[in-house]
Amino acid sequence: MPKDPNNTPNQPSQKPVQGQAEADKVLTELGDDPQQIADEETKKPKAWHGWSKKRKIVVTVLAVLLLCGLVASAAVLIRKKPTVQRRDETAKVLRVAPKPKTLPSPLTGVEVSPQRAEHAVTSVVIENLYPSARPQSGLSSAGVVYEALAEGGITRYQAFFGDTFPADIGPIRSIRTHFVRWGLEYGVSVVHAGGNADALDMITPLGLKNLDQFANGSYFRRITTRYAPHNLYTTGPQLESLLQAKGFNTKPSFKVWQRKDDSKATAPVASTITISPSYYDYEVGYTFDPTSDSYTRTIRGEADVDANGNVPIKPKNVMVLKVPTSYGLTRTNEDTVIIQQVGSGKGWLFMDGNAIEISWQKASDSAQTTYTDLSGKPIVLNRGQTWVTVIPTDKAVTYK
Repeated sequence: MPKDPNNTPNQPSQKPVQGQAEADKVLTELGDDPQQIADEETKKPKAWHGWSKKRKIVVTVLAVLLLCGLVASAAVLIRKKPTVQRRDETAKVLRVAPKPKTLPSPLTGVEVSPQRAEHAVTSVVIENLYPSARPQSGLSSAGVVYEALAEGGITRYQAFFGDTFPADIGPIRSIRTHFVRWGLEYGVSVVHAGGNADALDMITPLGLKNLDQFANGSYFRRITTRYAPHNLYTTGPQLESLLQAKGFNTKPSFKVWQRKDDSKATAPVASTITISPSYYDYEVGYTFDPTSDSYTRTIRGEADVDANGNVPIKPKNVMVLKVPTSYGLTRTNEDTVIIQQVGSGKGWLFMDGNAIEISWQKASDSAQTTYTDLSGKPIVLNRGQTWVTVIPTDKAVTYK
């Protein structure tokens, strides 16, 4: 049989392989000639032998995708550290305690704005002569009021203002030695109009913050509805300006009384209180008001009110201290009352309708007085105004 020239030995058969047509069709659609690819592949290095262009495209695409994945992962890692830092910084911010919106008043324990709680405290000596000085202005706004004898059985007040400065304050009168010591005890300034020789002699050596009207007249005024010397007044804004002018507008530094929530007695044992510092014109009364858990004050049997708005005076806490008292003359032969504040003694705390026997102790002119119950525990007051009435040891306090 004659040999086929197209079927010589060592030459592969040209018979189409199954599926080859479909592969050639795909390559043709990709823009490649199958025969050209075969020719080119014979020229490639051995490693690429048998690889189609389609396969190379697939490998290339996979390589590109892998590279993109690596780049994206690197970017995430690069950004990860600052993100952690920002979270750490946020956590630090969250750990900082927010500034309080209110703080307890040093004088009353009532919550007030931080600005008012840190406002300078000052005290004012206020007259109580019957009837010329009554009603006084500003007493209902004071955080603490001390009541003590001056001369002739007449009592006088020392009102402490801090977070509230009333519109009018007065009538302002002269200072005595016990008012100097209470001012020193709180480390605050004392507003007054002169004083007896013994008190004035104490001011400079003991370092009292002195706000005498005679040296600061522009911050005071004489009202026309009362006659002198019972007509000297100041205002809250004037007093604050005076504190600033003298450099006395500093934060309070005295130790505050401990405070508690109201807990009025279901069966009060001290619904009415009578305090007799001297004689009837200065006799003080208190009536317990269970609705407000406070004490409505009277003097000489009449309602004690603040001339600023005719507001009744109703402290939350009433203290009565029995203190050794004597009488004598100053170095200029003025009559004077000598109240022995440095030392110790007994007294009462009226609060929540109850009567609590207490002890007081003061170690020096400038030391703060400490108050304890009979078991030796420090007293704890209700939040609000406190009146402290000081009477001689031989004077009476009654309650029922």
